[in-house]
Amino acid sequence: MAANEAHAVEHPTYSHHPWPDASKDFKAKGVFTTPNNRTITVHQGATIRSGSGGTCSITLIGDRTGYTAEHCSHGRWTRGTEIFDQSNHRIGRVAAMSRGLDAVKINLDPSVRVDGRWEKRDYNTLNVGEPVHVLGLGQRFNESRVTDRPLMGWNGRPNTVALVSPLNSRPGTSGGAMVDRYNRVIGINVGYLENYTGKYGAYIPWNVVDSELR
Repeated sequence: MAANEAHAVEHPTYSHHPWPDASKDFKAKGVFTTPNNRTITVHQGATIRSGSGGTCSITLIGDRTGYTAEHCSHGRWTRGTEIFDQSNHRIGRVAAMSRGLDAVKINLDPSVRVDGRWEKRDYNTLNVGEPVHVLGLGQRFNESRVTDRPLMGWNGRPNTVALVSPLNSRPGTSGGAMVDRYNRVIGINVGYLENYTGKYGAYIPWNVVDSELR
């Protein structure tokens, strides 16, 4: 993949489509914090509440860090904003954002237990044609493949998203994890790009995220 990066320019015929929330029925009847003696288990790609009250998904790394798509905030999140799971329990707070980058870093609460061991995989180690999946809305979506397309522009930022084909996600999966066949996390799912050749799943790889969200 490294050879492509030198030529990573946005193709003018692509249209950009961040996934919308899955629904607006994720309404809170009350906000619940977690008692000291209770542990909340969070699974990779679990459903979380968006800034508008709909549903998005979360990417988990290690046992204390989460990520999601910034467009899930609907402009309502800032550093320190509380993040809630599908049962409306607080699971963490926004730790870092970067203007124009469609990704948010979340510090998970001490009461949260991450299910499984989740590690990052660098974009430059990927091979064209490798199978990948999106984990979002609490489920695994159909297999897709790494493409030979260079990093593309997203949200007005050049060289921001990598593409997979065929499209392998749907509304509500924004912020979920893009994983390889060994469940190593290669990036954060955000939506899709489309041109005359079809629709391509779009995710933000770690070399982009880690350079701005510390």
